[in-house]
Amino acid sequence: MEEQREPMQSPDIGKLAEALSKAQSKMEGAKKDGNNPFFKSDYSTLFSVWQACRGPLTENSLSVTQTMGGNGTGLVTVYTTLMHSSGQWVKSALSIIPGKAGPQELGSCITYLRRYALAAMVGLSPLDDDAEAAMQETRKEPAKKPSAKAAEKPKNAPSPIDLYLGTMKKAKETLSKLTGSDDAYYQALKLYGISHANEMKDLKEGEELIKDLRKFAKRATEVKKEEQFPPE
Repeated sequence: MEEQREPMQSPDIGKLAEALSKAQSKMEGAKKDGNNPFFKSDYSTLFSVWQACRGPLTENSLSVTQTMGGNGTGLVTVYTTLMHSSGQWVKSALSIIPGKAGPQELGSCITYLRRYALAAMVGLSPLDDDAEAAMQETRKEPAKKPSAKAAEKPKNAPSPIDLYLGTMKKAKETLSKLTGSDDAYYQALKLYGISHANEMKDLKEGEELIKDLRKFAKRATEVKKEEQFPPE
């Protein structure tokens, strides 16, 4: 027997589609008011996405609800429903598994899902920073020539992420030589709720992980010396 799937929209969405079309004509891009220091990038927060779409949606008798659910295995799902005053509706579901256990990580994941699901549901996108920057440059004075010291700076200097991943690779190699396996390395990763170095989202946590790995290496070195030169 074929499994029946839950409907993702009402039988008719004509009025909803018309209202959403009118609302989208009034929406402007969401401002990038958040910053991710690890990846050195700006993004639109959930607040910014709501600010950009709330007015046009309300003016056209549209509303949005977002509810949460889970399947008991760690998967977190956010259900986003766009509704029209006529009773017509469209729904979507977006899921993710948090990298760590705990209420803070869970809250971050839910906010992340809500932000992307809401923007996708109403057809909203972030403001085009490149276009804005180009418009601003036309009103600015010509840029000054870089100083000799600035010109000497290498163009392809490694980013903090590259340095972090490079250090992690060396740490893994060092621990493998000292202990004869990768167990200590992966045990340290598990303490931070990750299985691979590139899953680390917070650079500060990455620095703490590197400190822990150095402690592992120091202890492994001491054990190796004790094995080679046991006390009399």
